[in-house]
Amino acid sequence: MTTIQRPSKKVLITYFKSESKPAEKTLIELYLALDVDHEFVQQCLQEAWTVKYWQAPQLPADMDHQEAAWQNFLSLKTQNKGWKNRQKVWRYAAAAAILLLSFGLGLQWYKQSITQHTSELAQLNLYKRYEAPLGKLTKLMLADSSIVTMFPGASLDLPDNFNQQNRQVVLKGRAYFKIAHNAKKPFYVSSGQLKTRVLGTSFEVATQKDGQQQKVILHTGKIAVSYAHQTLAVLKPNQQFEINKAGKFNISEVSAEQLTSWTKEQLSYHQVPLNDICAELGQWYGVNIIIKKPAIGHKKLTASFTRKPLNTVMDILSMTGSFHYEINNNTITIY
Repeated sequence: MTTIQRPSKKVLITYFKSESKPAEKTLIELYLALDVDHEFVQQCLQEAWTVKYWQAPQLPADMDHQEAAWQNFLSLKTQNKGWKNRQKVWRYAAAAAILLLSFGLGLQWYKQSITQHTSELAQLNLYKRYEAPLGKLTKLMLADSSIVTMFPGASLDLPDNFNQQNRQVVLKGRAYFKIAHNAKKPFYVSSGQLKTRVLGTSFEVATQKDGQQQKVILHTGKIAVSYAHQTLAVLKPNQQFEINKAGKFNISEVSAEQLTSWTKEQLSYHQVPLNDICAELGQWYGVNIIIKKPAIGHKKLTASFTRKPLNTVMDILSMTGSFHYEINNNTITIY
């Protein structure tokens, strides 16, 4: 039986700098999958990223490649809760390092930022996760009297110390927030690298297309939106902020009342690709929707309906989009 031994510090740092040979890389990934020597792995990871980006202060040109490398590493052990929490801390610290170094800030600011952000995420190590089941709209009242309406399939991580010193939550998916005003305790919603800062207002935050696109829609009040720790916009009511994985964003005027009508059990679409509509319907009704022809999925449709039986909704869409469909148990096939 082959024994997987702990690699040396030099070898592990080389791996985290993406400079390992293929044979070494395979053995190292087997070692990481064992989920052992956490402090040793963390130390090597931090040193690798610190050295790589401190010696090269320009922002890496191939950010998509770096993101892919991170995701590949972080996916090795996603089922372990303790591992996941440590991943958040490491990832946050590395992201802060890249951003600060790209703007040429001093080493002292760099260290302070890592300490601050690592501390913030460390507070989330003890948290409770609330999940909205597929096919069910879910509402939560938080300890500060804020109300969160979660789209089916969404999840919200709430730290145990919520509303004691601050109000910070982590969202995956889509949710509408109605925040109780508290000038001394701003409310923060983190979703990937997108962070929304609030005092008291109502707004929606959503991650779409497998994390490729994120958006914030402001209904009432005022919010500040940041991405990768850089403030990009301060929104006014009926404005929508959208950003993609490459960091390109735009702000547009919208009808927040219409776009957030799902909180009142009404789905409304105006010239939205069928792919996006079906992705939401799949969560809304808890079904799997398959579109056989790509051209059909790209069709942009306009439709609006209050909670209706699924076959009624599909009839409306099929007439609007000129396609056929069939329902087999929990799967809908569009062709």
